[in-house]
Amino acid sequence: MVYIEKGMAPAELEAAKRRMAGTPNLTPCFKELRGDEKEAVLSSLLAEQGYLCAYCMARISREKGATIEHIVPQHPHGKVAASLLDLDYGNMLAVCDGRNGETCDKHRGNQELKVSPLNRRQMDDIGYLSDGAIWSKDSAINNDLNVVLNLNSPRTYLCKNRKETRMAVENALVAFIKKHKAEDNPGAKSNWCLQRIEQYEKSDSGKKEEFVGVKLYFLRRLKSKFDKQIPARR
Repeated sequence: MVYIEKGMAPAELEAAKRRMAGTPNLTPCFKELRGDEKEAVLSSLLAEQGYLCAYCMARISREKGATIEHIVPQHPHGKVAASLLDLDYGNMLAVCDGRNGETCDKHRGNQELKVSPLNRRQMDDIGYLSDGAIWSKDSAINNDLNVVLNLNSPRTYLCKNRKETRMAVENALVAFIKKHKAEDNPGAKSNWCLQRIEQYEKSDSGKKEEFVGVKLYFLRRLKSKFDKQIPARR
């Protein structure tokens, strides 16, 4: 999971709210959005998230079954959610197809979440083990990751994909060290990590790297290790 910076709501959503508010005997809510209005919202969310699922970070698109998710569920415990949040763009995310109900929002259902990809501090506290498992030292968030969203399900390739992502970072670093003979140059290795952190955070192409949160996590850890190895200036 990786931090998502929310932008402005698309004009189509704001226009839809005004349309609903001006329609007699109609309660403004998400289900009253027209098809083209939902498409505009989904397009905005996809671009905002770099075309990654807000929960598992797999590549998503309209063609691959991406849908709109509400952070505060529309029907928590079978009840109707606060109507203002139902149409609040700040409460919406784009997510994957859920792998036939195995992960993400399709596995979550209407359970409430403590974890939110809109919370930078929470995202900074999420880590990944060598086998690709996602975890958090916060027990409630760890429960969301492992139980509610089921992001470590053995019936999916998510852990395998995250492990391969970590290995790709490590292999790229090894290749850099060999090419530039940087075995004993922690400054060069730290700069290599920094360049890639900045590259993955900016994502100028519009599409973020799949499982980018894993890459950023290990790159930041590596950079911190190399920084500690740099001799202090006298």
